[in-house]
Amino acid sequence: MAALRRSVATSEAGNLFLLRTLARRIRGTTAAGNEDIMARKNGSSVAGDIAEIEHEIGQLMRDIETRVSRLNAMTRRGASQAANGASEFVSDTISDAAERVRNGANTVSDEAARMGGDALRKIEEEVGQRPLLTLAIAAGIGFLAGMAGRRH
Repeated sequence: MAALRRSVATSEAGNLFLLRTLARRIRGTTAAGNEDIMARKNGSSVAGDIAEIEHEIGQLMRDIETRVSRLNAMTRRGASQAANGASEFVSDTISDAAERVRNGANTVSDEAARMGGDALRKIEEEVGQRPLLTLAIAAGIGFLAGMAGRRH
C-alpha cells in the first residue's frame, strides 16, 4: 500500500507539473514571458504551437493511461491477495473448529467408557455382596415382563 501511495503521489506531482506547463503555454506565458507573445505577433507559427500543445496533451493522456493501468494492476493484485488471505483464514478457522469437535468427541467417548466401566463394577460388587436379593429382583423383572408380553 505504501508503494501504491508513493506511486500515486509521484504521478500526481508529475501530472501537476505537466498540466501547469501546458496551462502556461496555452496562456502564452512560458518562461520567456511576454516575449513569447511578441514572437507570435511577429509572425511565429501559431499552428506549430497548437501542434506542440496537442502533442503534449497526447503525452499527458498516455501517461495518465499508463498510470491508471498500473493502479488497476496493483488493485487487482491487492484484491487477489485479500481473497487468498480470507480463504486461508476461513480454512484455518474451519480446521480449528473441526479439531475441537474431534477432541470433544474423543473426550466424551472416553468419559462414557469410563462411566460404563464404573457402573459395571458397581453392579458386580452388589451382586457379589447380595446374591439372593439380586436373584429376587431379576425374577420380579422377568415375571413383570412376562405379564406385559401376554397382554399384547
